[in-house]
Formats: sequence, C-alpha cells, structure tokens
Amino acid sequence: MKILSDYTWPEAGMSGCVQDTLLLKQVRTGESTILFACICQETVSGNSTGEKLPADGRKAGQAGGYMTERLAEWFYKKGLLLCRKDIKDKRIKQELLSCISRAAQELKQFGQKYGKPVSLELTCCLLMNNRFWLLNSGGNKVFVLNRRFQRAHIRQIRFAAGNIGESERIPEIVCGGMQKGLGILLCTRDFLSGLDEVEIGQCLAVADITTQIQIRKRLKEIQLHGRSERPAGSAICFVMPED
Repeated sequence: MKILSDYTWPEAGMSGCVQDTLLLKQVRTGESTILFACICQETVSGNSTGEKLPADGRKAGQAGGYMTERLAEWFYKKGLLLCRKDIKDKRIKQELLSCISRAAQELKQFGQKYGKPVSLELTCCLLMNNRFWLLNSGGNKVFVLNRRFQRAHIRQIRFAAGNIGESERIPEIVCGGMQKGLGILLCTRDFLSGLDEVEIGQCLAVADITTQIQIRKRLKEIQLHGRSERPAGSAICFVMPED
C-alpha cells in the first residue's frame, strides 16, 4: 500500500518561538504501511478561541513538545506492535488514550508546580493499511479529502472534546477506512484562515496528487493564501494515490 505524506510548519515569529509541535512517522513493515501523525498546539488556558501563549518565561510549545515526545515513544513501543498483531479497534483506542492521559497528568502537575496551567489542542491519526483512527481534542481541524462526481470533495470530521488540560471529557476517537483516492488533512485552526471548504478541496485535489513534493507545495499555497505577513498555522496531509 502506497501512502504519500508531508507537512508544513510556520517559521518562528519575532519572539523566535513556534507554538505548534508536529509529529509525522511512516514505517513500512513487509507489505504493510503504518503512519502516525500528530499536531499539538499550546494555547492560553481558559481561552477557547485559540489565543496563543504570551512570552511569560516558559518557552512556547514546550508542553506540546513534551506531549508529542510521549506519543512518539508510544508509537514505537506499542503502536507498531498493536498494528502488526491486528488488534481490535477498542484496544488501540484504549492504549492511545492511556498514553495521552498519562502525559496530560504529568503536564498538569508541572503547571500546578509553576503556577502556569497547560492547555493543549491535540490532533492525532494512526493509519494502518486501509484503516485509520483519528483523535481530536480542542480547536484543531480534521478533513477527509476525496473525489465525487468528478469534482474534488472535502468533509470535516467534527469532535466534541475540549482542550487537554481544561476539559475533563475523554477525547473522542473516530475510526474509518482508507482507500485509493482518499486523503486526510490535519491542521491548526489558523492554517485555514480566509479559505472555505471548496477552495481547500481544490487546492488538495487528491486525484491529482502523485508525489510527496506536490503535497508540501499545495500545503504551502494554502498557508500563504491571502496573508501579507508571515505564514501562519501548521498542517499534515497524507494521501493514498489512485495509481
């Protein structure tokens, strides 16, 4: 199974800080392709609009970096094994949520110790051949890209859970099937500023994507769209090409 994947990430601003942390791992084992992607954005605790951290001593993105480190560790120590053994959906969900819960508790204790509550918007996707598991907690966005009636089509998957570190609600995990001609876009809310779903679908027309370079180029086009200042927002996109 062939999967093409790439990402875009904004350059550091005047403060030299970027508050988005990305993780993209793709492993091939025999005839199987396993992919794990995460976007973690640190925001001001108690703010649901995605306002980012002020320069207050703690480095921006530090908590997000810790979360993605724990997730990368989980992927190599448990995620790959679970996928190889063809474990049921329920077990995979439990293991992934357990990893996130432990990391969130450690970050909560860190925040309490230093008087700086942690609030994270986290989006993850684990892909194994023709099966995927999607988790989203906070304001990040997830879209499924495909083609219908000879036209590019995009559908947003909506999740109810709030930010990690604020909401007590357990993050929701959605399962689905991957097939040729299908793509998935994970992105921060500011990445899509000024674009509607039709324009996004046209930019990321999966039927026309045949190389990894095309994905990065199109993500950059979206990131730069209508912005006179520096690029904003982060995104990861992966596609199962038709050919």
